[in-house]
Amino acid sequence: MLGIRITLFILFTIVNCFTVDDSIGSESVLLEKKKDIYNLGYSLEILEDKTKKLTFDQIIKDENKKNFVTSKTKVPVFGMSNSVFWIKFDLENISHPSNEWLISFQQVWCDYIDFYKKNNGKWEVIKTGDRRNFDTRQVNNRNFVFKVRPGNKSTYYMRIQSNDGIQIPLKLFSASAFSEEESSTMMGFGLFYGIMLVMIIYNLFVFFSTKSISYLYYVFYIASYTLINMATNGLGFQFLYPDWIWFQNEGFLCRISLMVIALTLFTINYLGVNKSTPRIHKVFKFYFYSTMVFFISSFFPFYINILVPFYLFIVFGLSFLIFVGVYKLKMNYRPAKYYLLAFTFFIGGAIIKIGQINGFLPPWFIFINAFQIGGVFEVVLLSLGLADIINTLLEENVKANQQLEEINLHLEEKVKQRTKDLSEALSDISNLLNNMRQAVFTVSRGGI
Repeated sequence: MLGIRITLFILFTIVNCFTVDDSIGSESVLLEKKKDIYNLGYSLEILEDKTKKLTFDQIIKDENKKNFVTSKTKVPVFGMSNSVFWIKFDLENISHPSNEWLISFQQVWCDYIDFYKKNNGKWEVIKTGDRRNFDTRQVNNRNFVFKVRPGNKSTYYMRIQSNDGIQIPLKLFSASAFSEEESSTMMGFGLFYGIMLVMIIYNLFVFFSTKSISYLYYVFYIASYTLINMATNGLGFQFLYPDWIWFQNEGFLCRISLMVIALTLFTINYLGVNKSTPRIHKVFKFYFYSTMVFFISSFFPFYINILVPFYLFIVFGLSFLIFVGVYKLKMNYRPAKYYLLAFTFFIGGAIIKIGQINGFLPPWFIFINAFQIGGVFEVVLLSLGLADIINTLLEENVKANQQLEEINLHLEEKVKQRTKDLSEALSDISNLLNNMRQAVFTVSRGGI
């Protein structure tokens, strides 16, 4: 895990080297005509409160204003931190015709966000975050979105506190630009979840047609994987469980455990390890029951103490899956190549997404949606693998039928030959009996 973190950190550093902007160090964001979207990263001033005791009234005092540090990156990233971060920025509408703007905090994993703005000369606060019910959000959106009406020079503050990786991807949109971007994003989500739904329905149909349990386990796996994705991009909290704070946060262990259970059952049947490799099958059984223990533990407060062992358990499990896939491929089991390729995409997407959540990678589209992109490839490839298994079974069935027909034909020829031989034998016996009936033997008393 340390090696992965170092690699992701180096990658993030390289990425930031190519995100230089001319607006570095600008004090205010100037809203101009024909420009509807602004990245606020370089215009942010940040104060880290390691004591977590500073109040808003203290923050806005002159003696604390000098402690703010200007951001030097488009997306400030602090990784895992126990500190509270105060954000300050200024907006000034100098020529844009729109008076309604939206500030979007484009990171769904954040425990607490308090947004401060002036209304009629008085400061007001909007308190939200994924540790609060979804209806605390000012705008019904998977991200944290706030309405503002910047004037000549308007100052805004944010207080951010989270046990998740802290990064501050702030963007400013005009109302029309926000609507257009959301439509485009939701279209992408619609495509992804549409593919997942189609795959669930398709594989359910195949299951009812073939009665192959592999398809049912695969449906279970796709459904649990889809649920994890909905939690990751905020749609689950928005549409499925807006008041279930536990499931959005602590439910992470529960969701992952369900997916691992489904994946284990699917792999056992997909790779046929229960028949050809009994030792590997025993390892899978141990992994299955261990995951059940983690799943049950997710409902108890002490679950936080087993997260690290659980992460190691997942790493072991994924490594073992790859090992079994390679082993079956060496045994010339054709579907194993689909399995290995599918999980290459899955694991790669998961690593990238974990790096982005923990602040090692910026919130770019390809990083934010890496888990979904990898998942689409994985689901399609595994479906091709299942189809290949069915095709293999059909080919074997055709060969078996051909062999049976050949055997039947050979048997029929033998029966005909045997019938012919019997017929000839019966004919000979019949002739002999006829000859015996026609023969007359006379015996006298004298023996003549």
